[in-house]
Amino acid sequence: MVVKILGISCSPRNNSNSKSMLEHAMTEASKNCGDGVECDIIDLRDYKIEHCNGCGICGKTTITGEYIDCLINDEAESILKMMENADGFVISTPVKLSMPSDLFTKFMNRTRILKNQDFKLANKPVGVMSVSRRRSGGGELAIMQVWMPFIRHGCLIVGGGGKVSSHGAVGWASSRNHVLSDDLGLEEAVNTVMRVIEVASLLKHKDPPADIRHEFCYRSGGRIS
Repeated sequence: MVVKILGISCSPRNNSNSKSMLEHAMTEASKNCGDGVECDIIDLRDYKIEHCNGCGICGKTTITGEYIDCLINDEAESILKMMENADGFVISTPVKLSMPSDLFTKFMNRTRILKNQDFKLANKPVGVMSVSRRRSGGGELAIMQVWMPFIRHGCLIVGGGGKVSSHGAVGWASSRNHVLSDDLGLEEAVNTVMRVIEVASLLKHKDPPADIRHEFCYRSGGRIS
């Protein structure tokens, strides 16, 4: 079975450094893993995504279990389908005031429907990379903020393994494509993608014992044994 990893670029700019770092890392990881892994990248800026209006309609009825779709008709739905079909995710974002991009936040608010419909993203690994204009420009803070909605989805947060990238990948750059000269940041980025692939492969090819498996419950928003 092929392991499918979806990279999501969250920069509002074209030819952004965060997109360049993601492309480099996904390409190198694909070379290392061969035919057993399929790495795809999407760019959020290429999609028409409206803000969640907080209507509270999307989800699942507690009586019949019927799914209720989002009322907004835009291109976010196609991305949600890709996320459902993927085995793991790599998120790449520029750093703005020690935070991820507002484009990331806007899109993630639209993913709440996947949580409300039986936690469709649960147990999928997620790795994060960020790019700031300074090496100490808030990159790890932005990474941790990206983690939060994925934790709520029941995803499995991973770092870069036991090498140089404990939390993920933190790059720095000024002009476009400058990040490609940041050897440390690129190494962290490749390690992070490889770690996502590793965990996704373990989950896809080897089921955990039945006595430690748990299910997510929409009604309680938590876990049941």
